[in-house]
Amino acid sequence: MREHATVEQLLVLANIEGMNAELIHMGLSQSERLMRLNEIAIRQMRVLTSAPALRQLKGD
Repeated sequence: MREHATVEQLLVLANIEGMNAELIHMGLSQSERLMRLNEIAIRQMRVLTSAPALRQLKGD
């Protein structure tokens, strides 16, 4: 699936993988981690896909 992911999706994935490790270290349950990571991923995708500088780099 990573072969078909956008740069933004890959960046968010890398970020939440690290965050997941930290949340595990903090002792959060799998369901709590999933909820938090999903919220973070949605927020990061919104920021990345709406960033004017990113659109300029892509040539949009």
